[in-house]
Amino acid sequence: MDFSNTGLQSILNNSIQHKNVKLIMTVSKAEELIDIVATTFRADPHRKIIVDSYNNLIITSETTKILSSIKLVHPIQFLFKDILLKMSKLGDGNTFLILFVGKLLRECKDLLVKGMKAHRIVATLKNIKEELFKIMDELKEKQGIDFSDEELLKRTLMPILKNEILATLLSKSVVESGFVNPDDIRIQKVQTGCLDDSFIVHGMFLEKVLQGTVRKSGGKIAIFNTSLDIERTETKGTLLFEKAEDMLRFSKDEEKRMECLVDSICEGVNAVICNGNVNEQYAEFFNNNDVMVIKVNSKFDIRRIMRMSRGSLLQTIRKPRREETGEIDSITTVYDENKTYLQLEKKDSNIVSIVLKDSLASNLDESELLLEKGIKILESLRGNDCYFVDGAGRFELQLSDRLAELSANIRDSSKLVYSAVIKALSYFYPSENADNEQLKDIYSVKRRTLEYAIDLACEVLMIEDYLVAKNEGPVANN
Repeated sequence: MDFSNTGLQSILNNSIQHKNVKLIMTVSKAEELIDIVATTFRADPHRKIIVDSYNNLIITSETTKILSSIKLVHPIQFLFKDILLKMSKLGDGNTFLILFVGKLLRECKDLLVKGMKAHRIVATLKNIKEELFKIMDELKEKQGIDFSDEELLKRTLMPILKNEILATLLSKSVVESGFVNPDDIRIQKVQTGCLDDSFIVHGMFLEKVLQGTVRKSGGKIAIFNTSLDIERTETKGTLLFEKAEDMLRFSKDEEKRMECLVDSICEGVNAVICNGNVNEQYAEFFNNNDVMVIKVNSKFDIRRIMRMSRGSLLQTIRKPRREETGEIDSITTVYDENKTYLQLEKKDSNIVSIVLKDSLASNLDESELLLEKGIKILESLRGNDCYFVDGAGRFELQLSDRLAELSANIRDSSKLVYSAVIKALSYFYPSENADNEQLKDIYSVKRRTLEYAIDLACEVLMIEDYLVAKNEGPVANN
């Protein structure tokens, strides 16, 4: 994507001598990047269609993904990208940050055009930041997070997820899992139907895991953290058979040992779960014993199944002791769009799977990112004092009113900077028809976002010019 057109080229072409021209050009470059994602900040965000470097079609409203996919050419745009990637690791707030910075820089650019010094604007912005922190500390409300209150969790997640279906799914999952360990909540994507068809499973929902023909409804399981395959030596070995009968006897003996091992494993076990390949002979012997074989490649899913069933993770193929076996309430085979899924349920466990359904892969990826962001935010609140501020733009309105009161008695040029911050905050005011009285924003996220935004605006305003290092190639011999 080309950002070469700045909209201020006429200033240079007409040779207007202005000491802030270079800085205004730099601010304009930042504005161009911000305008790209401006429409993604709303209750029903607009989406962008992006064709990435692998010619994959991506439909998304996620700011970080948009900026990671497009071509940037100006150093100030790379600076914005680095800040947003850092914000995405901390949780929510990256879209608010980039839009607030954009509105603030636009107002500051007008001050630069009028002749106000950049260092004067920066000094005033830093003072305003300290004033904002004092105001925010007065407006915050201490409220404990009850991870068993589904309605409270839903209200907390709505400003982050901006989707009622996702907020309902995640809040219900947190309540059912107890949120002792965030890893207990698993997300499984199914590319069919629509988001309204998504549901929650109290257990595991796995794709392409069945081996063999046996189907069971539940019961005892043995969990192996290894492949069900013939053990092979670490080094090369040589077997010398003098007669054909020796080879036949060797094969039969090995097969007999394998059959005896499988028979011993199957005593009191309805299903076997392994992490790796399943040998055809092993699968046949388990089928003969009417035992279901489930292949799970993910070590994380194996551990979830272990915690869910309260079984032990066996490192070698052997007969499990009674206390090492786990138990599953029900095992259901689900067929959806020519794909086979396995649903393992255990009502009294903490493992919960969110099954996301949508016909578009890009929508599934978007929903998964939002849910992961919500889990990350809730994890940061666990065990800490939780403070909230009014959501849906009401907090920004309160900040603006307090700043207006503080600036009422100011008579110098710094009052213009106060007005610029107030105008930037006004973009987030609640609409007249908004019915979001119960929505709350997380104080720590809002404070961190405003701090980063003002610091980033100050950083941009202090950049007069940028230099590109010379690419020195090999010196040619004369």
